[in-house]
Amino acid sequence: MSRKQIERDFKELYQEKNQKSILDNYYKEKKKSIILVFMAGMFLSLLLFYSDYQKLQPGEGNRILRKEETGASEQIKLQVKREEEEWEEIEFDLRARQWTRQELEEAFVKMTEELEGHILGENSSLDQVKTDLSFVTELAGYPFVLSWESMEPELIDNTGKLQEKILKEITPVSILMKASYYDWQEEYLFYITLPKTEESDWITGLREYLIRGEENTREEGTFYLPKSFQGKEISWKFQGKSSGIYVPLITLILMAVVWQEKDREIRKKTERKRQELIRDYPGFISRLVLYLGTGISIKESFFRIQQEYEEEEHSYLKEEISYACNQMKNGQGEQKVYEDLGRRCKTAEYRKLAALLIQQREKGSYHLLTQLKKEMEAANEEQYKRLKRQGEEMGTKLLLPMMMLLGMVMALIMLPALLSF
Repeated sequence: MSRKQIERDFKELYQEKNQKSILDNYYKEKKKSIILVFMAGMFLSLLLFYSDYQKLQPGEGNRILRKEETGASEQIKLQVKREEEEWEEIEFDLRARQWTRQELEEAFVKMTEELEGHILGENSSLDQVKTDLSFVTELAGYPFVLSWESMEPELIDNTGKLQEKILKEITPVSILMKASYYDWQEEYLFYITLPKTEESDWITGLREYLIRGEENTREEGTFYLPKSFQGKEISWKFQGKSSGIYVPLITLILMAVVWQEKDREIRKKTERKRQELIRDYPGFISRLVLYLGTGISIKESFFRIQQEYEEEEHSYLKEEISYACNQMKNGQGEQKVYEDLGRRCKTAEYRKLAALLIQQREKGSYHLLTQLKKEMEAANEEQYKRLKRQGEEMGTKLLLPMMMLLGMVMALIMLPALLSF
């Protein structure tokens, strides 16, 4: 919304003597809200950037803490860079710290969690196995203990983990599944196909080096990434992007929304004032006709009406009449006061009233009274039509809930009858 529109709304909402200070305070509050949103967004963005940076960096000395879960392994996704080279992606599995026999016995007694899964894992077909398969040891609802044996362990081990080997052609592999229950046992053979490997020899060699190092340190709680490989220093970082990059964009959107929402509030307040002035117009005309009928002047009638409004609750018409009376008390001419009243109220009814007061003031109160009575009848008729339209609109809005209630009542009546057949 433009600044000129905001200024016009303020002129309509507030009296002239207060407009500038209120408008200045309004823009100060808007700027303060925008600054708070901006600062909060930037603070959150910095926190996310810092948090993600810490997550993407290996620990001191290139260390990675192993998990403490029994039998679990973690797939580590890293980015590695040789001296004066570009970053490259690499993945390998880091097994959990190997538990002692006592720990395994205690964990076995406490184990209650069910293991679920299926052999495909994240693959779409056994004819194109690109990621690890899921070899479960138990299946919910069955008493069997499942075990798996790979016919090609150098390609895929008995847990379903793909080994880091370069495959120059599509390779078929057989997997034997054994289901046992006490001394009962049954076997089933699965056939899978591994695709060709697509990666550089350097990454393959580095992965094999990591795997050997990982196997030799499984009893240690920390795994250290190498600082050099094949005579060159390398750098590491975890794969992923910082989510903090989206916060500035969201912050800008929120700032724009807050800015526009403030303007929309003023526009809504202006519309409420106009509706309220239109609603109170017939009552104001009736009072004005009543006082003019007793022979009181227009000016004195305004003062009497102001005194009546002092005992009532706050309203926009009360403010406008009080402001008009204060203008006349300060020596402002009646014609100018009536013109200002019609200009501030911004509705056809009050502009017409101002024109009548100005035109008929010099002709005498009799002619004015006749015109105002006609205006009062027209205002009451228009008020009746407006209330009727509002009632029709309200009835239309209630139509859908009423139909829903009718449907519920019919269902409650007919359901027992249908169930009795």
